[in-house]
Amino acid sequence: MKSSVLILLLTCLVLPGSGLAAFTDCAISWDSFANNPGFIAAYTYKGTPIKDTESDGTGGDDTHGNANVPPAATDLASGVDATNPGPETTPFFGYYNGGTTYDPDDPSTMEDDVLFFRMRLRGDPTFKGAFDSYHWNILLDVDADGYKEYWIDLEGSYQQSGSSTTDRLNILYDNSNRQDISDPDAARIDAFSANSAANPDATCADAGESHTRAMAVSTLDPTDTSGDWVIEFQIPMTAFNDGQGNQVVYPNSPVAFVFSTGASNQNPLQKDWMMDLDYLTNADPITFGDIVYPNGQPVIE
Repeated sequence: MKSSVLILLLTCLVLPGSGLAAFTDCAISWDSFANNPGFIAAYTYKGTPIKDTESDGTGGDDTHGNANVPPAATDLASGVDATNPGPETTPFFGYYNGGTTYDPDDPSTMEDDVLFFRMRLRGDPTFKGAFDSYHWNILLDVDADGYKEYWIDLEGSYQQSGSSTTDRLNILYDNSNRQDISDPDAARIDAFSANSAANPDATCADAGESHTRAMAVSTLDPTDTSGDWVIEFQIPMTAFNDGQGNQVVYPNSPVAFVFSTGASNQNPLQKDWMMDLDYLTNADPITFGDIVYPNGQPVIE
């Protein structure tokens, strides 16, 4: 009897299908995140939506790495006009439960859950129908130690100009007390197709295979004349495992984010950051945004 209970327990902890995804995995409709039971919310620090300063001549951007901020495609934005930062939120996160409410006692209810991220940029991140050769990043701190455990890396340099392959959205896992990753290939636990626009096909219907998309902000809000752009990301919750099949992040797990840009597949803090991170070196902790639960449940402090 005891051995049967142990086997059942291990089955609950190791989720089926948590290995490396295929580039042909279908994305879900982007409308899922804006409609019940999905949501999209401004990401905050100390309860206030994060608005990054820009390198646009109105005071400069003092929240950036050693490689500085330009070009505009790697400059996190807030709709700067007369003041810097501007009035618009830079990072967003969201969630869709797949139509089934997550039940902690039934891990299978998480298998259709998807996380959403959006970052606002001062310039167009695309090039010849793909992403330009930079990296757009979201770091996840899942144990409140000030170090990233997961790095979501939109690798625009993955597609060669004129190639038929798509760019790549990497999910990297590294639980060391560093912000960078010396061997991204060894740390990669999942990867998804990443196009700058939807790529529908017969098997995926309208959503297509791409787990990313980019658009001018005016597409979302015709009254926004800033000229800014956004990139949106969607990642299945099952991707956040330890590479051995053990799920680490659940819909009700506390997690904090840092949004950043770079030109490196090893250093996610090379170019722009969403706010002042109290950055010293990649061997030191940094300041993440507020702790949230992916499914949007309130955080009680």
